[in-house]
Order: sequence, then structure tokens, then C-alpha cells
Amino acid sequence: MKKTIFLFILLFVGFTSFSQEKKTLTATFDGYDGSLYTFMDLEDQVHLFNMVDASVKKNFDLNTDEYLYELFTVTYTEVKDGDGDVLLKIVGLEIQSTDDEDDED
Repeated sequence: MKKTIFLFILLFVGFTSFSQEKKTLTATFDGYDGSLYTFMDLEDQVHLFNMVDASVKKNFDLNTDEYLYELFTVTYTEVKDGDGDVLLKIVGLEIQSTDDEDDED
């Protein structure tokens, strides 16, 4: 019985930490359609994010066109909703400098 409980706890802790693993990508912000935040990476692959963390919203208002076509490093996590669907949540954003900005010096 103790082994079963220990195994259950071990599996639960392992699954929980996996689901909170942070991932990053470099991508251009392509807009917000009212429900999804769209980014395109350097290989032209589209990434759709369902949520943005409150700490990110304080620094970046992605609901407007202010950051449209800006290049970002996006940090995100995968979270499951009540139906078990996997959603992507942006937990960090950093604007990347472009070569044009470097040429101004």
C-alpha cells in the first residue's frame, strides 16, 4: 500500500512539474484576433497563444497594434483547461533588437 501511494505521489509531482516547464522561441508578433495571440517564428511557423500572464500585460499591451511585427523572445508554458485541452500561456516577453536599430549608431 505504501508503495502504491509513493508511486502515485511520484507520478503526480512529475506530471505537474512537466506541465509547468517553460519554453522559449523567437518570433514576430502578428496580432490579436480577440481570442488568440499570433506569433510567427523565424522558420515561418505560426504559434497561437491563448493567454498572457498579468505580469506580461503590465509591460506589453498585445491587444493593440503597438507591437505589431515586433520581434520578441517569447517564454511560455503549456497549461490544461478543465476539458483537458492544452493551452499556451505567455509568461515572458522581451523585444529583440533588429539590425536596423544597430545601424543607427
